[in-house]
Amino acid sequence: MRFATVAALVPLALANPIAERAEPAPLYLHETETDLVARGGSDKFTIKFKEGSPASILNKAVGRIAGGQVIHRFENQFLGFTARLDRPTVEILRLIPGVEYIEQDTTGAVTGYRSVDGSPWGLGRISHREPGSQTYVYDESAGEGTCVYVTDSGIDDTHPPPGNHPGIQKALFADHFPIQEFEGRAHQLKSFVPGSEIDDNGHGTHCAGTIGSASYGVAKKTTIYGVKVINKEGRFWYSDLIAAYDWIQSDSQKRDCPNGIAISGSLGGAFSQSLNDAANNMVDAGYFMAIAAGNDNQDTSNHSPGSASKVCTVGGTQYDDKRYANSNYGPAVKINGPAVNVLSTLPNNSTAYYTGTSMATPHIAGLAAYLAGLSGTKISPALCDTIVELSTKDVITNQVPNTVNNIAYNGRS
Repeated sequence: MRFATVAALVPLALANPIAERAEPAPLYLHETETDLVARGGSDKFTIKFKEGSPASILNKAVGRIAGGQVIHRFENQFLGFTARLDRPTVEILRLIPGVEYIEQDTTGAVTGYRSVDGSPWGLGRISHREPGSQTYVYDESAGEGTCVYVTDSGIDDTHPPPGNHPGIQKALFADHFPIQEFEGRAHQLKSFVPGSEIDDNGHGTHCAGTIGSASYGVAKKTTIYGVKVINKEGRFWYSDLIAAYDWIQSDSQKRDCPNGIAISGSLGGAFSQSLNDAANNMVDAGYFMAIAAGNDNQDTSNHSPGSASKVCTVGGTQYDDKRYANSNYGPAVKINGPAVNVLSTLPNNSTAYYTGTSMATPHIAGLAAYLAGLSGTKISPALCDTIVELSTKDVITNQVPNTVNNIAYNGRS
């Protein structure tokens, strides 16, 4: 593998006097230095430039990286790039005055898993003050005019596809044709997973179904956009998610979403400064970010992007208003939603019950879309405060101390 040469980057590091840096930029590793050296010292690294840096510094740095080693360029709120680099090159990059920090790329995972029993109780819970209802009460505006980007494993946007019999009036054969769950409102737009453009895991389609499917969705008229970062094994690279955020900022400018845009992220892993910064930058750019707290039964401060200070971090509950046993907790959690045995869509015309804060999160993304459609105003990051204010409070019977005790509510009953 051919890496960037140190010599090519030295002029950039020396473009301004080294005295401008009191010390090299911070380097964040996700393994020990010994382990990294044992593997040869080369890996993927994300380089973040300081806020307000000119785009030319990105162009100059990328231009000096050996061909084929740059994986992503980030050109919106988060200015930087990810590349395969050897350690001498990393050390030279740390000397460039405009570099804020460098972080070794790492992987995260989905934050939900499939289960085999349960009941479709989540929609009932968020539309009633008391637990136990299986009736979803909602306004017919249903999130119309809003859009939700789902950063996940992709979406089976045909779920299910039209029948193979052109001209048949399906209304006359309702018993033989299943409902078209996404009704043409879901679109798989982009993949950051090489060689895969579809949902080959199922997690993303399940989350999308909770956001806006006809049978299982919170906002049944919202438009859903799939951005695939998770592979079929349920893993993702942090740099791919940062690239997805960067891409969404550009793509959303050409979408028809008069009542605004939400982003749903049911994924995460170990703490990452770069991933948290990228998520917070999305909020600064005006996007509502519903992010899973994680399923490690630990403080969310250890988890990214759920520990990002500006996102709407979502913890989980179960049908009897107890805390979901594996939900992460702590001050970073802002709202809780249904997480256990949640029924929703899967690829290939299927459905299943899943459990995890992954399932709570699309309830909140869908609720943001629903509330914006109801009020006729744009989704904004401030909607997280509105959702918290509207929530049913002090009903989780075993909530962890220093964690909000609330369950999301849509205000309809």
